[in-house]
Amino acid sequence: MTFPEIETGYAPSHDGTQLLFRWHRVEDARALVVIVHGFGEHSGRYVHVLNAFNEAGYACLAIDLRGHGRSGGRRAFVE
Repeated sequence: MTFPEIETGYAPSHDGTQLLFRWHRVEDARALVVIVHGFGEHSGRYVHVLNAFNEAGYACLAIDLRGHGRSGGRRAFVE
């Protein structure tokens, strides 16, 4: 199966920190699935999961949380 092109970009958080997002669009999607990665990971590790949801007709959105992956912020910091 050919998967839709993954759109990536940055969205500002409440304090201006830039957060990377991955948007997997599907025409006439059944629903939107939001993927949140675990500590010390990033959304790029879940592209295969996003593709599986796309194949089933679901649009997907995943972000790199603050301090993870390509998002800004102190690396893997928890106060």
